[in-house]
Amino acid sequence: MQYYFNKQIEKPNSFCKEFGFSSQTIYSILNGNAKNIAKSTIRKLIDALELRLDFSNPVEINYEILMMKEESDFEKNFKVFYDVPIRELKKSILKNYMSLIVCEGINISEMLNLADKSISELYEYAKSGERTVIFFNRIFGVYSPFYKGRQDLIEKVFERMDFEGEGERYVDILMDIYRKTGSSGKNRKSGLLNLFFRNYARYDIEWNFDVKEIMKDRKSDENYRIVEQFCNHINLPPVCGYISYWCFERDDRDEFISLIVKL
Repeated sequence: MQYYFNKQIEKPNSFCKEFGFSSQTIYSILNGNAKNIAKSTIRKLIDALELRLDFSNPVEINYEILMMKEESDFEKNFKVFYDVPIRELKKSILKNYMSLIVCEGINISEMLNLADKSISELYEYAKSGERTVIFFNRIFGVYSPFYKGRQDLIEKVFERMDFEGEGERYVDILMDIYRKTGSSGKNRKSGLLNLFFRNYARYDIEWNFDVKEIMKDRKSDENYRIVEQFCNHINLPPVCGYISYWCFERDDRDEFISLIVKL
């Protein structure tokens, strides 16, 4: 970033005096001696120079500009949680988590437990990492139509679980399942479940042919019985669950069956 900041800072001594920078720090950057610039220094430079997102900026600058915006949004957004019933908060966390493609760095079990325990402790946990800050912001804002589309699919699953008027009880069961599979924040298990449920919503439609007739031999498949038992456990009609199971690649199907048979 040496070349970039040399263009931005024309009078280093005056700049340091005006914005409270150490001349050693600034000259180290301008002379190319600073191999790794501290995040706090980059952010202070962004504020001092009033930098905005721009394709001409170094990647590191744009990244910090985006994260500063995320953190600012987070502080405003999270205040809403203090007035939201705990149950609705947990359901929002779960829906947002089930919308994720990559679950790494997000410990759903920890978040649900902290929501039960203390909103203040949940806040401290959420603000401690970039991934969790972004995660909670996505509960409140639509940053991409694709992300919103995935959230809508999960909402459809919740509605389907409620077809007998007992949806909240089955959401509780679903939370317990995710507490078991998403406790490390590093594994693929929750990601497989997320994809299964989103595919369920995609294929839970009115077909122009008899799906059960097409899959009339499904009950001879041992894995169908496992999927059926899992779907019955959370109040989802199993035929569509079996279709969702077949959306996986072969290795993922085997892993999914190994996962749900233990739940």
